[in-house]
Amino acid sequence: MKGQGFSGRYLPAVMELTYNGFKINVGDNKMLFTFPDGTSKSNGKQAVTVVVAWLVIIALGYYSVTLILPGESNNPTPSQVETQTNLTYQQQSNQAISALPIEEPEPDSTDTLYNRIRDTLVNVETDLSIASFPEHESSEEVFALVRRVVMENPEILYYEGCTYRSDGYLQFNYKYDRETSLDHLQQVRRKAEQIINAVIIPGMSDFEKILGLHDYIVENASYDTAIHLVGEVPPESHSAYGVLIRGTGVCESYAKALKLLLNRLNIESILVSGIADGEAHAWNMVKIGGDYYHLDATWNDPVMKDGTDVLRHDYFNITDAEISATHTWDRHAYPACTATTYNYHHYHGWIAHSYADFYAAIKEAILNREASLELKILDYNSVTYDVSTTVNKVLKDNPGLLGGSLSWSHIPVKNEKIGVVQINFKWGQA
Repeated sequence: MKGQGFSGRYLPAVMELTYNGFKINVGDNKMLFTFPDGTSKSNGKQAVTVVVAWLVIIALGYYSVTLILPGESNNPTPSQVETQTNLTYQQQSNQAISALPIEEPEPDSTDTLYNRIRDTLVNVETDLSIASFPEHESSEEVFALVRRVVMENPEILYYEGCTYRSDGYLQFNYKYDRETSLDHLQQVRRKAEQIINAVIIPGMSDFEKILGLHDYIVENASYDTAIHLVGEVPPESHSAYGVLIRGTGVCESYAKALKLLLNRLNIESILVSGIADGEAHAWNMVKIGGDYYHLDATWNDPVMKDGTDVLRHDYFNITDAEISATHTWDRHAYPACTATTYNYHHYHGWIAHSYADFYAAIKEAILNREASLELKILDYNSVTYDVSTTVNKVLKDNPGLLGGSLSWSHIPVKNEKIGVVQINFKWGQA
C-alpha cells in the first residue's frame, strides 16, 4: 500500500478509514471520528461529504486503499505456499505475510522470469519480486515455472519450497544455509570439470560422451540404502552433490548428477519424475540424433546379493515400451522414446533376434574363451532362453569345443521386455 499508516476496509453499510491514528467510521449516514488519544465525535450530516473527500484524495493517488468485500478478512495480502520434497510438490494455503514495497524495472527480452528464478535459486537467495512479469498474476503458473526451473537446473542443490504472494513476491526456502549451499555448489562445479576432463576425449560422439559419463557415475557411486533402512537420507543424497562428492545418493542424485554433466556438454537431457516398482523414482531422458531415449543410471547400478556393485547397461537408451514394464510416468509431460539406434546393445550389435542367434553367440564366446557375454534378446522369454540349458546344450553338441574346465553364472533378467542376458565365464586349466 502507498501512504504510511493508512488502511481501509469495507463491511456491509460500514466504511472504516484509518490514517496515523485517526479513524473514521461511516455507516447509516452517520460518521464517528476517533482521535489518536481515543476521544471521538459523531456527525451524521458530514458523513457523505467526508467520504467523498477521502475518495477524491485516493483517486488523486495520495493514498491507496484495499476494499475488502463482506466475508473476507482484513489481513494483508494473502499468500500461497509450495513445498518441495524430493521431486514431490505440494501446494497449500498459508497465513498472510506482510506486503513489501516492490520497485523493479520492466524486464527486457533477455530478462525472463525463468532466468530470474533460476539465478535466485542457484545463488541461494530468499526473496524475488516478480510483479513486473505478466506470469505473476497466476499462482499456478508461477509454481509451475518454479518446478520447471528446479527440474532443469541441477545446480540448484537444496531448494525446499517457496511462498508466493499475490502482490508478486516470491520467498524461497532451503534445507541448508546459504554459506553451506554455495560451498557445496563450488565443490560440485570443480568436480564436474575434473570428471569431464578425465572422461571426455576430443572427437567423441554424443553417444560416447553420454556412455562415458554414465559409466563414471555408476562405477564411482553407490546407492544410499539408508532410504530403505531408516526411511530417510540427508539432503545431499537427493542432490548432485551426493553422487559427485560423497559418492552416494538415491535415484534423484544419480539423475541430477548425470544431467549436470550433460548440461555442461550442451547435450539435451530431461529429468524424469515417475514411479518404479511402486516407489517414487527419478531418471533421465537424453536426446541423440534427434530422438529421445530413457536412461536410468540408478537401475544400471544394482547391488548384488553379495553386496557388490556392478555396471549394467540394461536401462541405457531404451524405449517407452521397454521401460514401461517397470516404470511409469506422465507420458503427456515428456517426449516419446521410440528409437533404438543409440540403444547400448543395438549400437554395438549385441542383438539376438532368435534362439539360433543366442545359441551361436554362446558357442562363439566359449570357443574364444571370453570372460563374459552380453546380449539383448528381442523376443526374450525365460523358458526358451534359459542360460544353463543352452550352455549345456552347446557343450554337448560340440564335445571338442571346451578345451578345459568351465563354470558360468548369469545375472537374472529383471525386465523381459528389455531381455538383456549377461553370462560370466570362469575358465580352468585344460
